[in-house]
Amino acid sequence: MAKTIINLTDPVSTLVTKTNTISSHLGDISELTVGSANDSDIVQAINYVHSISEKTDSSDIINLIDSAYVRARETGTSLSTIMSLLQKDSDNGIGLDSSQGRFFIPPHTVNTAMIETNAITSDKIASDAVTGSKIADDQINSQHYVDGSIDTAHIGDDQVIYAKIQNVATANRVLGSTSAGGAVSEVQVATDMIADDAVTGTKIADDTVAEANMANDAIGQAELKNVVTLNIYNASGSIVKTLYGAGS
Repeated sequence: MAKTIINLTDPVSTLVTKTNTISSHLGDISELTVGSANDSDIVQAINYVHSISEKTDSSDIINLIDSAYVRARETGTSLSTIMSLLQKDSDNGIGLDSSQGRFFIPPHTVNTAMIETNAITSDKIASDAVTGSKIADDQINSQHYVDGSIDTAHIGDDQVIYAKIQNVATANRVLGSTSAGGAVSEVQVATDMIADDAVTGTKIADDTVAEANMANDAIGQAELKNVVTLNIYNASGSIVKTLYGAGS
């Protein structure tokens, strides 16, 4: 829009028209809503608005938002409501760092209601941050264990029962040994646990088979070492009895 210029050669009618145009462009000074202390002239009003736009303190911003001439707030919203949303270091509020000219969320103000469901992903959880107190009882299942990850240190004493041992029933016996791999300690081996023909001579200690361990009529000629014979003859010279014994 071109400037309105009044020339000395303009007739009175043109002077009136141009003066009214300038007045229309300038507006009615009584309509300024910058307060009675700042509405005496256009320059003063502009300087006041400029000084407001240069302010960055949180209280100035609140007043600017709540002011009648900006009208940035919703009708019916009070100043106290705006301040509750834009109050520095307030609980559940928005803080303003005036030195850096930025808004921020004050510490300890984000609660669970502010977080969307399923919004926290695994990469948002720090390593070693999930402790035992954060895990509900009876929630860890076998699918969460790495294969082969349960070692003996994580099994309590006397916790492995017969039902947890493959192909072993309560009628069976579990054999143990000394730390040196020697004799079985404090266990009972029943006869039904020994296979037929399983006990060989190498499994029997020297000088341990007593007479009580031998069945009647069980020792024959074939079991004697370096067998010798004693024949008994009758008067006619016939053998009536032959006795067998171990040789020297």
